[in-house]
Amino acid sequence: MPWFNFQNSDAENLRDFIAAREYCCMNFASSFKKRYFANFMPGMLSQNHFKIVLHRARQTGSIDYAVMLSQSGQLFPAADYSGSSVADIREGLTLLKDSLESVNTVMGDKRSVEKILGSFFSKKAVTEGNNSFSYYAMVLNPENYKPCGNNSNGITVRLATHEDFAALVPLQEYYEIEEVLPSPDMFSSYASRQQLASILKEQTTVVAEKSGRIIARANTNGNGFLHGQIGGVYTLPEYRGMGISTSVVSFLAAKILANKFRPSLFVKVSNKAAISVYNKLGFRKMTEFQITYFM
Repeated sequence: MPWFNFQNSDAENLRDFIAAREYCCMNFASSFKKRYFANFMPGMLSQNHFKIVLHRARQTGSIDYAVMLSQSGQLFPAADYSGSSVADIREGLTLLKDSLESVNTVMGDKRSVEKILGSFFSKKAVTEGNNSFSYYAMVLNPENYKPCGNNSNGITVRLATHEDFAALVPLQEYYEIEEVLPSPDMFSSYASRQQLASILKEQTTVVAEKSGRIIARANTNGNGFLHGQIGGVYTLPEYRGMGISTSVVSFLAAKILANKFRPSLFVKVSNKAAISVYNKLGFRKMTEFQITYFM
């Protein structure tokens, strides 16, 4: 069956398709959930915020591929590779062709991202560690959760409030420069503070505190249909290796599980220390994930 543009009548089927794999397409899932199921009555989806194209499997007629292009130029694929045949992503992207010039980021499961890069963006430079980064998508199922960490030596782990904004600004800045941005030159103090304010307002943030100083943090950065995604994990350098990040992530994971969601996260494939922490808590690798920026 051919690719086609999303219609309101596809909403329920797309929700089910995305929910099953949102651990590797949380941006897609959370944006779709927020814009359609939270802010709009059925049949009132605003196409101003994103464009979506879909593909149905030939054998079953069910959705097996979806691509979202956000208004800000981020391209999010989601795919089911379990069938005997796989949709040709190039055909799907032709429906977005007039808008592809606005794309500045492609993120999703590694296989889909590589197919997209090889079809419409083959002339753009892509270098691992420079403007392209590989991750593992990991999920914590309730039965595998093993709470652990360091809550001794005067360290307190708690939920953050808006009153922690000033104390969290340095950690937010360090996190963005070290873990998020392709280049420190892209850092904006104003944008960083805006992002932090949004996180404290809309997400759940957990901090570790010692002698009244916040020394580590983590927060949710996406809420899908089945998963709550953890991000922003950062510990000040002088406090690393003490199990503090483990405590913070464990505390946040427990909150997500208590709300009947599964914690998920991305971790760079090269970050062995972080992978060890997440394995200790019960997280398991699901697939490889890739983010590529066009600078």
